[in-house]
Amino acid sequence: MSYLPLDGPSDQGTVSITDAAITEVKVGGSTFPARKVITVQSEDGKFRLYFGVEGVVPSPATVIADGFLIHKGGLKSFEASDQQPVYIISVNGNIDVTIAERA
Repeated sequence: MSYLPLDGPSDQGTVSITDAAITEVKVGGSTFPARKVITVQSEDGKFRLYFGVEGVVPSPATVIADGFLIHKGGLKSFEASDQQPVYIISVNGNIDVTIAERA
């Protein structure tokens, strides 16, 4: 599945996540320049998504307690600039999450 850009370029990829460690939502080594929207989906299982504060990495317990629950198969899009750190953690073991960052 490919995502069309909003009004500019986009990047898409898959990341593997676990229920033991948080992972920042980004494709590659850094967030997509001029990112405006992220889209996430997993066909493998549920995960939590958390909007962080720049320069502060939250604990896994914070992401689990305060993050949005995304159900298996759920496709969700959120506004998030390239300056807005977003984190995910699995609810049920090791899963793959497809991520699109769009400008």
